Amino acid sequence: MMTVLVILLPIATATPPALGDNFHSGLDYCAPPPVGPICVDTQETYMTAPKTSECQSELDRYVKMVVAYRVCVNNRVGQTILSTNALLERFKCKSHGGRNC
Repeated sequence: MMTVLVILLPIATATPPALGDNFHSGLDYCAPPPVGPICVDTQETYMTAPKTSECQSELDRYVKMVVAYRVCVNNRVGQTILSTNALLERFKCKSHGGRNC
């Protein structure tokens, strides 16, 4: 007797920010965001309000990219699990003599 493992995980349904499209190459790959803003670790960032504000804007953009990447990865994982479950079901059906699987 064969045991078939079916893995069900929740799929992210949140719509990624507009930047999310930048992380999907069309080849089912989610490109990770670039390195975070270096201004966070630069002393001059905190010496003037405009520099601090500029760094905050860079950090906000980076956070949006990270969120978009996370959504992309979650969606890709969900798609992979659904595809794997369908494959396992077809195998199970065919291994039991099914013809219209």
